[in-house]
Amino acid sequence: MRYSNTERLGVNESNRVFTKDINWIFRELTIADFGVDAIIEETKENDPTGRLLAAQIKSGPGNFQISDKSLTYYVSNIHYSYWNGYVLPVILIAYLPNEDLLLWQTISNTTLRKTPKKWKIDIPKNKILGSKSIVELTEILDTRFKTVIKSEPYEGDPLSVNIYEIVENVSFIEEASKSTLRFIDTMTEMKSSSESLSGKIEVFSKQGLSEFDPQVVASINKFADELIISARRIESENSIFSESFGMGISAYTQVSTMYYSLTNDDNIISETKQVFSNLLIPLIEAQAGVAFMRNSISKLPKKYTKLKVARNRMIDAIDSLLEEYNIAETIIKDFIK
Repeated sequence: MRYSNTERLGVNESNRVFTKDINWIFRELTIADFGVDAIIEETKENDPTGRLLAAQIKSGPGNFQISDKSLTYYVSNIHYSYWNGYVLPVILIAYLPNEDLLLWQTISNTTLRKTPKKWKIDIPKNKILGSKSIVELTEILDTRFKTVIKSEPYEGDPLSVNIYEIVENVSFIEEASKSTLRFIDTMTEMKSSSESLSGKIEVFSKQGLSEFDPQVVASINKFADELIISARRIESENSIFSESFGMGISAYTQVSTMYYSLTNDDNIISETKQVFSNLLIPLIEAQAGVAFMRNSISKLPKKYTKLKVARNRMIDAIDSLLEEYNIAETIIKDFIK
């Protein structure tokens, strides 16, 4: 787990409010804490109910876009899929140390809104986490859990957290790996197209054709069309990778946490580290290819209208994919640490 004094302030304040003001049980996760920092258990008359919710805690103004009435938190596609794959309801807690303000919002398809490249969630500044939040928090649990199950988190009957669904979702990690390999194939095809165009340009130059000769422009436009097709492929693979990686990592971390809580067996951590390490190899290779591709695409001439449009489309697609790859690499490396 990465250490951050600012983040610790948020975790500590959340712990204090849930423990003292709300009188629920706050359990900070000490392993696999990306996406979810704590598991919180409801109590009724000081008696644990076994009904759980998860919390992602973010501290400091740097995590948010702040307006007069709300805080906006931008969410990567990976984290969106991670939370969608989480078996427990998830809330986002925001802590502003300078104002000593602890806010919260439920994370759901209702509160998450799509942006052109990712997602965002707004937290009203009047939505303060405290004793008055109990009614709404209870409603969230009522919606998710139709029956009250008395158990400790991830202890007792594993079906209380739908373990079968989580285990099935582990296979999404394999799809994320396949997506990465498909992207590497796309880069190979693009390199071939680029080399083919370079060869044609060289031939045209030897023939004395100008750069705006119809034959030259036709070849440039064909290459632009190929770029657009490749950009669409990258956008598609970005969507597939983000969703499958987010769902798979969510499942893996939940399985690891449950197994570790039940057995205290460190072998599950070692095995999960190995799985993540295996995914890291093609991911790093793909990232290197992305950086090289972006550098090459950025050098394309802007004097051809169609090529300029294709160039910009491709750079946008590459930047979005690179952002998700960077997030995935950070998640994997943090867990391995």
